[in-house]
Amino acid sequence: MACNRLVATMKRMGLLNLIKKIKTAILGVFSERRLSIKAEISTVFQSVVPIGERGISELKFELIKLANSSLLFIEDHSASTLDENSDAREIIATDGSGMLLYVSHDLGESWSRIYENAQWDSKIRAGFSLAGGSRLIRTYTGRMYHFDASGKLVSSSLTGAWHWHGSQGIGESATGVVMYAEYAPLRDEDGVQQLSVWRYRPHDYDREWQRVLTLPAAIRPPQGEIRHFHVCRPNPTNPDQWILASGDKGAHCRLWFSEDDGDTWSEAQLPSPIFSNAPEGKYPFILRFTQFSALDNDLIWGTDDTAHAGRAVLVRMSMNSGQPTFELEGWLGKNCIRNIASYENRVFLLLSESKHDPSSADCVLYDAATKRITSLLLPNLTQSKSSVTDSLGSEKLVNGVGFFPALEAVLKDMNTRGIFRVSIKEFTQ
Repeated sequence: MACNRLVATMKRMGLLNLIKKIKTAILGVFSERRLSIKAEISTVFQSVVPIGERGISELKFELIKLANSSLLFIEDHSASTLDENSDAREIIATDGSGMLLYVSHDLGESWSRIYENAQWDSKIRAGFSLAGGSRLIRTYTGRMYHFDASGKLVSSSLTGAWHWHGSQGIGESATGVVMYAEYAPLRDEDGVQQLSVWRYRPHDYDREWQRVLTLPAAIRPPQGEIRHFHVCRPNPTNPDQWILASGDKGAHCRLWFSEDDGDTWSEAQLPSPIFSNAPEGKYPFILRFTQFSALDNDLIWGTDDTAHAGRAVLVRMSMNSGQPTFELEGWLGKNCIRNIASYENRVFLLLSESKHDPSSADCVLYDAATKRITSLLLPNLTQSKSSVTDSLGSEKLVNGVGFFPALEAVLKDMNTRGIFRVSIKEFTQ
């Protein structure tokens, strides 16, 4: 009886509803904590570097990993779609199984599951976020899942067998058209394959992915017209123009432009001499690159090639005359460049692989204002000929921070898989 009177009194006073609300809030906090996984972060490389006429900065590489699982980088959403001051930056990754997808909103400090109810047909291979907040997720089978901004699956289509290469193997134009170019790691025994550029109009969910350009591909000339595509991305200095690049050897290194979202393509021809500001000499294949960045109204990249000269070069391409002209911005290291990321559109971070010179890998800072190239060597502790990173990674160091896949080289443990958080912190003198 006393218990019933107490309950009735609490109801009249509204205390039961208050207790229920407090209980729900507490359970919600603990539920959120269970869903959020705290990452382990350690510093693997640190140096002081010059920036500007008299400035100095701290350059730091940190390894982000999970305690019980690998963490494989997929995408930095803010690379080209968000304002640099935005707090909505999303870093996307999978776990070691390739079946779980995670997002971090705090620069890799913690990770939460997304698309938990998705039924993937195979492991997740790649992802690409669209300007409107929706996202494409591609599995190894070639199936492309399109989720809207709320996480609802709006379409699922089967594309070709081959994925795109790196962060700039796919892009979205100002008109909302998405295109990607196929990358196939072909071998001699593969003969000649047909590789395509695929196009998708996400605002029209009834339209399937379509091939807009197909070329025969083989491991090296004279077979095939390319080996594979490297880049398929709108020009950041001219958003109506698409940039398409291929590799790897000789005549397979090619560059095209499209002004009509892939309906037609025009191929660029190398001028003679190649560089407008350098004498004739032995240079790498300058059209073999896997990432580019914008410098003023031009494009800049490091070559994914060291042929002939034994070193990579920093290339600047201008389209002022309607046809591309090239300048030699400087010489780089003995390994091929895989990444270039812009810091405040004035300093550029370039990262290499470690296949040609396994003793170390190249980390280069190019200060465009002073034309200074600062070369650092990342220690390859395992002497691995695998990559330090690959051609995935941030296009910009937003607020001085970028993210890149951390593979075997530089890491002490060959089995470690994580993400590099690379930061530049300037000091005033």
